[in-house]
Amino acid sequence: MFAFTKIIQALFIGSLFFSLLNAQKSLIAGIDFGDQINNGNFLKATNKLDTQSDFNPSIGLKIGYQQYFMGFLGLRAYAGVNYIHMKKSVTYNQQGGLGPISSKGDTEYSGFSANANVDLLLKYDFTRNFGLGVYGGIGYEATFFEDSNVSIQAVDSGALELFGKVHHIKGNGFIYNVGIHTLIAQNHQIEIGVKFAPYLINSDSTLSNRTGDIKTLGLPSKTQMGMLAFIGYRFVFNLD
Repeated sequence: MFAFTKIIQALFIGSLFFSLLNAQKSLIAGIDFGDQINNGNFLKATNKLDTQSDFNPSIGLKIGYQQYFMGFLGLRAYAGVNYIHMKKSVTYNQQGGLGPISSKGDTEYSGFSANANVDLLLKYDFTRNFGLGVYGGIGYEATFFEDSNVSIQAVDSGALELFGKVHHIKGNGFIYNVGIHTLIAQNHQIEIGVKFAPYLINSDSTLSNRTGDIKTLGLPSKTQMGMLAFIGYRFVFNLD
């Protein structure tokens, strides 16, 4: 019985070794288009700010290496960079003599994120030229945005008008990737995915109003980066 167990173990190790030798190895390079879903604001003031965010476009590039073992199970490691543009509508709520009053304006943020990732891949080949699968993984990302000008105009009589800048807008932390992917004609990979980025973006605000109050209305802010939903295309350079 002991000898039989050893034979089974040897056969398993041997099959695993040869499956590694026969692994499908590829380089990947591609582009993503997506929406950075983030309803927070890097601007923070002494009174409450209500923020609404619509479509926040993102475009990204990825390059990396992937390898499939036994045809259906794979790993990939890749690096990516994204350009992000966010536009947010802001309402600055205040208390007036006869009740609530408000000011409104828009803030815009443009920046870049860079990340490194490792994903586990599962794929089923329906035919030689079409496969469908899922993936999930983890990565680390750093993000920074350019300084953003602030101009919030009074809507109600007596409301404060805020002017200034949001600056030092940056953060980094772990990210989590999930999605589905297809492989068409051996070389064309299409993905629909979501990147969860729970790390915090830190920022500072320097704000003033028409009466000259400076650096008393703006506060440091910590806001989650949010979630990126995207569709992407990869060209697969097969190395076999």
